[in-house]
Amino acid sequence: MPIRTEGQILAEVVDNTRSTVRFYLSKLKGYDMHKQFEFDGKKFNSAYWVLAHICWGQNMLLLQATNGPAHNYDWFEKVMIGSTFNPDDVLPDLREVLDAFKEIHATSVKHVGSITDAQLDEKNTLGISFNDEGTIRKIIQHHIRHEATHAGHLGWLCKMHGVKTF
Repeated sequence: MPIRTEGQILAEVVDNTRSTVRFYLSKLKGYDMHKQFEFDGKKFNSAYWVLAHICWGQNMLLLQATNGPAHNYDWFEKVMIGSTFNPDDVLPDLREVLDAFKEIHATSVKHVGSITDAQLDEKNTLGISFNDEGTIRKIIQHHIRHEATHAGHLGWLCKMHGVKTF
């Protein structure tokens, strides 16, 4: 087996993490992706919002922060961290978000796979720091955690919709 760079290994983990998100999304086919569940007076984000947020997060963390070929969708500001979901917001239809989901991911995997070991030690371009370390490596590792966390949210949303996931 040929020797792989750390960037190629990280790209493989990014792609593997996405497979969990795709699994839960496939289970939600035919269900209301915009449905917001409520518990104890608190509304949960819809599966649609989580999907759009994952697009924004991957673009920001794996492309913008690593000096990659970032995408720019006008709806990102409505699903970024700290945004407040407003059901009256005009957001793109599900097909457009799914297309962005695929496009951003393909660009990200290719880009991360091309990052050299030396570049992984450089500071990320957004100045984001985790545990006092703001390297491109840490931002990629954070993205993997971020997406895995939201895969778990989609798993819970499947259960709330009554969808079997096993």
